[in-house]
Amino acid sequence: MNNETNKDAEAFERCLLNWLLPEEVSESTERGEEENFDPSIDTNNLGMELDLDSIDPLELEDDDFLRANNEQLAVGERPMLVENRVQTLLKERLKTQIEQKLPMFPWEEEIQDYQTDYPDLEFTPWVPPTHTWTAHKQNLRWGRLSIPTTENVFAQLLDSCQNLLLSQMQDGAKMVMAVDGLFPGQSKLLNDMSNQVLLGARRDNLDPSLIPSNYEDANSYQQMLLSLLAAKDIINSLTIACRPNEPTAPRHWETALGTITLQAEYRASETESDSCLRIKATMPAGGKLQLKGNEKVVGQQRTEKGVLEVQLLNPQPDQTYELNVGFHDCFVKPLRFAVRIEQN
Repeated sequence: MNNETNKDAEAFERCLLNWLLPEEVSESTERGEEENFDPSIDTNNLGMELDLDSIDPLELEDDDFLRANNEQLAVGERPMLVENRVQTLLKERLKTQIEQKLPMFPWEEEIQDYQTDYPDLEFTPWVPPTHTWTAHKQNLRWGRLSIPTTENVFAQLLDSCQNLLLSQMQDGAKMVMAVDGLFPGQSKLLNDMSNQVLLGARRDNLDPSLIPSNYEDANSYQQMLLSLLAAKDIINSLTIACRPNEPTAPRHWETALGTITLQAEYRASETESDSCLRIKATMPAGGKLQLKGNEKVVGQQRTEKGVLEVQLLNPQPDQTYELNVGFHDCFVKPLRFAVRIEQN
């Protein structure tokens, strides 16, 4: 009786397994093959030969042992578990062997320690474009007083002033145009204030109490005044006036790479062909110098710090010429100056 019951139970389990398991697993079970077989591991792509026999079989049984304490493995789960364990052990063994014997380039016979620094070479420190020319803001002056401003305000004023340098407008109009973008809708007030600034410059009677020590803490009226004063100083610093046969005083502009020093000279002669306008620039780093005249352009550049000099033949009196000064291999537009030739 018991034998018949056991046979019925075995037949039921076999039918249930055939229905639950994939076809090839069911066929293997019917052929009497073991369900927990060792999977084949492809080691052809590991990059170096590993001794598979050196893997401790007990390591492979760790997961099985832990799982056996909790629950019985389902049919078909053990092959995947063993395969994952073997792959993990292979990766750890491969990592260990690579660390013990580092790979080499084909031309190397031994491991070499390559230097990352080259002390014999000098590199110009990289400076963000917005900071190249704005270092000069610390030199803004109104007589003996320092003009406080921010880097962003100074950068906007500098860009506007350079665009207005070659225009025929009066200095007061240039100041207002340069500052107008910072204070929209305040053109009339700015125009009135510019007249006061120009009169104050001549009479030297500007009240120092009107100039705060910090731009951010100033009220709107004070910020307008500070911006106009800064614009006036920038325009004056970027304008070089030359008189016949009188070298100009050195003009300095502070940059992130050092100070640029400019000097201009207009050599007049009775013969126009012998007249010339000469510009000399002392650069703190490799740079370039370009002077634009009437349908004439002269320039010079160098890769290291030093002196650059350009000369424009037969310049015309009462004319304004454009002078561009830039740094070599610097991704920022050159600083623009206006060189004006004046008669005695």
